[in-house]
Amino acid sequence: PTSAGMSDQPATGRPEFELFAPGTDARDIGAMPPGEPDARERRLIEGDIVPTLAVFALPLLTTNILHSLAGTWSAIWVSRTLGPDSLIAVVNANVFMFMLMGAVMGIGTAAGIAIGQAFGAGDSHAVKRTVGTALSFIAAFSTLLAAAGWAASPYLLVAIQMPDSAFAQALTFMRYTCLAIPSIFTFIAMMMMLRGR
Repeated sequence: PTSAGMSDQPATGRPEFELFAPGTDARDIGAMPPGEPDARERRLIEGDIVPTLAVFALPLLTTNILHSLAGTWSAIWVSRTLGPDSLIAVVNANVFMFMLMGAVMGIGTAAGIAIGQAFGAGDSHAVKRTVGTALSFIAAFSTLLAAAGWAASPYLLVAIQMPDSAFAQALTFMRYTCLAIPSIFTFIAMMMMLRGR
């Protein structure tokens, strides 16, 4: 037997829930409906690959360019307003943040792949489980990392031979950056998972 929002039970005996409400056109919300692809989908899977790749790459390239410009402007502002020692502190302390951001981006990308597979299969429960598991892991991981970073900041700065004139400013900047790690990493993970849809 079937009911609204539920299809026939599979052989496993567990009900298989539909991702969309009855009567909802999946084309309106970007899902892949059964049958022949529409014109928009044909543009992505047929014809020359170069224009398609350019369409996907341009937003990412634009984001990277804007990020680089923001970093350049920030460096100019810090050096002219706070002095060269402050610039040394910010640049060297940010090295560790960028290294850690690569790890959380990998986790978010892996979660995005799983979300895309579940979304394509119409399994809303798998989408929710994947998002919940990924965010829970990121929250716990980033909190532990923030605490460890706060405690280890002086030793890390000594290891990279931070100049004495910039050591105090670098330590302050790095510790406050560690406090922001949970929110920054959660935001990055959510951005990467949204791409899975």
